[in-house]
Amino acid sequence: MTAPDGMKEQNLGLLAYEKPSIGLVMLREQILGKEKFDRAFRIYTERWAFKHPTPDDFFRTIENVSGEDLNWFWRSWFVNNWRLDQGITKIKYLKNDPKNGALISIENLEKMAMPVVLEIKTKTGNVSRMKLPVEIWQRNTSWVFKTNSTEEIATITLDPDHKMPDVNPSNNVWSADKSELEKEVILTSYLGVFSSKQIPIKLVFTDENGVLMGTPQEGQGPPLSFEPNGKNQFKSEQAGVELQFNETKSEFTIKMRGQNFLFTRE
Repeated sequence: MTAPDGMKEQNLGLLAYEKPSIGLVMLREQILGKEKFDRAFRIYTERWAFKHPTPDDFFRTIENVSGEDLNWFWRSWFVNNWRLDQGITKIKYLKNDPKNGALISIENLEKMAMPVVLEIKTKTGNVSRMKLPVEIWQRNTSWVFKTNSTEEIATITLDPDHKMPDVNPSNNVWSADKSELEKEVILTSYLGVFSSKQIPIKLVFTDENGVLMGTPQEGQGPPLSFEPNGKNQFKSEQAGVELQFNETKSEFTIKMRGQNFLFTRE
């Protein structure tokens, strides 16, 4: 983003040649795809041949031809010196049975965002890959997704081809031999319809791929996902709400905005 004559000489090779070229390779091979990138790059050279384009001219042309919003990429790789650190945080089998598939939790620990590529290897040697778009990080720094595996997982590897500039590869691999497997809370006894005499809200709890979902009656608010937070306890980070069920699961107390409300199973 700085003209070459404004750079220190010892930084010129890295900033004017190496980093831009690495960025363009990632844009072509990991983000846009070869066909879309090549077409956009070809049209850019046609439009700006024998002229004096600025970086913004390049950015606008690539976005215009590819039809993609790449502002997140320009900002992280060219405009700023942000870093990438994706990591696997935990996995758990649905209902604690590998035949039901697994929920994989990943995090984006630095400012740079990139698409996610994972390689999943089972204990019998089967290998599959999953690719998640960069949009998963648009409003989140963590993401949970389901893989439809039917057997025990041996390893999960982020960026298996080492194509991304991840600054901390130590958290890119989950191994059944070295990493902890989280036990899933069986949600069956928590499901059902609950209402309160204190506030006019009715909540319906369902099991959505191993996640406890609380859905208010129509018009009373959006569905909320709850994560286990202790014995018979669940918490929704997005809403700042905590649930404490009794031993029989017939009642729970909801804590929100410093107040407690009792709900009873209908």
